[in-house]
Amino acid sequence: MCGRFALWITLIIPEHYGLVEPEEPILPSYNIAPGQEIVAVVQTTSGRNITRLKWGLIPSWTRDLGKSPKSINARSETVWDKPCFRSAVRHRRCLIPANRFLEWEKVEAKKQPYLIRFENLELFSMAGIWESWLNPETGETIESCAILTTKANEAVAAIHDRMPVIIKPEDYATWLAPKSHREQIETLLQPFADMPTQMLPVSTRVNSPKNNDPECIVPVLLPDDTQQGVDKV
Repeated sequence: MCGRFALWITLIIPEHYGLVEPEEPILPSYNIAPGQEIVAVVQTTSGRNITRLKWGLIPSWTRDLGKSPKSINARSETVWDKPCFRSAVRHRRCLIPANRFLEWEKVEAKKQPYLIRFENLELFSMAGIWESWLNPETGETIESCAILTTKANEAVAAIHDRMPVIIKPEDYATWLAPKSHREQIETLLQPFADMPTQMLPVSTRVNSPKNNDPECIVPVLLPDDTQQGVDKV
């Protein structure tokens, strides 16, 4: 799964994605959590643009927002068939920029967080889908999203069996294009293994979304018995 990520190297975003309109400065965030507003890249009739989406997808047919599930992740293996996701994956795909994502390893009764990065890839794009929900009582529109996940690559599998789907830059156009066929999209939903994956243990401060500062991404030392089978730097 993907339950947290970080984005602080933001100045390269407009050039990296070829945005058609200047974007207001994107503030760094070191501990992005579900329910928060996140940055996403979408395809419009004029080109690629930045939008803000609430992390936790609300199905368009939701009647009672309080009782509706708000999915932060969608399994790529079943996303085409789930009523919550099937319309979005066909028509409303987005790219979610990140510098790192986080995962937790169960160590006896505790969970140790790891900051996960790809070597020589400071900025990468997670596959997202989004929906627009209209509140019938207030007329308010909420645009929300979920991150697609796939089985973990060899490195991440040491601590968890899932990871976000990573879309390569050469595949951005295919992923974002509304007219891309299902067969084209499915080829992109694979575990990312093009570059070595590095996992750095970080402080449990990231367990609380209230903590959002550079200290959240500073590696920490762990006892040797918690580091077996995990490639840490």
